[in-house]
Amino acid sequence: MVESRSETLELLRDFSRVCGEKGWKAAEDGSWVKVGSEYDVIVWSNRFTAPTVKSMVSSRRCSIREDEVWGVKKAKHIAFVATNGFPREVSEFFNENPELASGVTLFDLRKSERRGRLSRVLRDLEQLLQERRGRRFRARSLRARRADQAA
Repeated sequence: MVESRSETLELLRDFSRVCGEKGWKAAEDGSWVKVGSEYDVIVWSNRFTAPTVKSMVSSRRCSIREDEVWGVKKAKHIAFVATNGFPREVSEFFNENPELASGVTLFDLRKSERRGRLSRVLRDLEQLLQERRGRRFRARSLRARRADQAA
C-alpha cells in the first residue's frame, strides 16, 4: 500500500512518466495531465473535508503550474485519492447534486474502492495503483444508496 509521502511522490512521478510516454503532457509531480486541450486533475491527500470536495467539484477550476507559469484551468475530470477514506458528507453531496458527479472519481486506498467513472487517464492511474498495491479496486457508485431506497 502506498502510505508514506515519499512513496506517494514516487508513484506520482512514475505516473507522470507513463503519461509522457503516451504523448500526454503531465505535471512532473503527477498532479495533472493534459490530453489535447483537456485536463485531468489528481488531488491526493490523507483525508478530504466535504467542503473541499464540494468547492473543487462545483467550480471545476484548479490551479495548474505549466513550466514556470501558474494558471487556473477547468478540469474535465477530477480524481480525489484518499489514503484514509472519505467522510460520509461527500457521498451525501453527490446524492443531493447528481449532476456534479460526472467527471469525478474517488479512490479510497484504505478500502480499495473506486467510486465514479474513469477517464482514460484515470484508468492508467488505477492500473498503476493496483500494480503497486497488489490489490484491485472494487468499483462502486459515486452516489450512496439512501436507506429508503435500499428497502
